[in-house]
Amino acid sequence: MHLMRESWTDARLDDFRAETARRFDEVDADIKDLRGETNHRFDRVEGRIDALQRTIIVSNAAVFAAVLGVFATQL
Repeated sequence: MHLMRESWTDARLDDFRAETARRFDEVDADIKDLRGETNHRFDRVEGRIDALQRTIIVSNAAVFAAVLGVFATQL
């Protein structure tokens, strides 16, 4: 088990602070990359949903026109 130091020198604290800051910078960069990738994927899903919505609208319009055509021939 790692033993804790009784006291920390200023140089040791400065090294710890610098290393901690470097690691947080890496985490920040990873989060930015992940956010960009996530946004890209959501944009793709949103595009697919929009295409599906257009298909549904066109299909419903075609069915409506067919029903109107049937009723028109019955008159």
